Amino acid sequence: MTRNRTSARRATPCRGGALRFLRRRDGVSAVEFALLAPVLITMLLGLTEVGRYIYLRLKIVNIASNVSEVIARAEVVRATELDSLFSAMPVMLRPFEAGGRFAVVVTGVVIPAAGDPATVAWQRTGGGLTVASAVGAPGGEADVPADLAIPGGEAVVVAEVFYDYEAWLLGFAASQQVRETAFARPRRSALGAME
Repeated sequence: MTRNRTSARRATPCRGGALRFLRRRDGVSAVEFALLAPVLITMLLGLTEVGRYIYLRLKIVNIASNVSEVIARAEVVRATELDSLFSAMPVMLRPFEAGGRFAVVVTGVVIPAAGDPATVAWQRTGGGLTVASAVGAPGGEADVPADLAIPGGEAVVVAEVFYDYEAWLLGFAASQQVRETAFARPRRSALGAME
């Protein structure tokens, strides 16, 4: 009989230890965190990427608007002044890399008389990216929105900004070209030609 009690005593601690281990809740939060951490980190990195893209879009919109407004305020458009303006673009794009990833196309669109089609009077491109203007080529008919009202004998300055965007984190998002266009009406002269 003594033997049975001893073997029963020895078996109880092993069985009891396993049961105690299964009933313990000390490490539950650590296990839950280990399961959720990769999901949370991926969401955080994704939100960072979305925020970065939105910030770039805002920068491109501001650059297009500022370039068109600066040119629209001039009495005469000079190629050297446009080139100086283009050289400031890397500073305006900070903190984003500018070298070879952006382009700015400034176009002067003129409507000679009421009822005439809009034509591209002049155009200047700057930046390290090779792009084609959606407005058209100098001397050709301008492709401007139908709801853009330009009276005969007047002009409009069109600034197009392009940027080759590459996803910074994870590589889930495909690279794409971000493009923004801004229109401004000349204030001091028709800006029908570039010097």
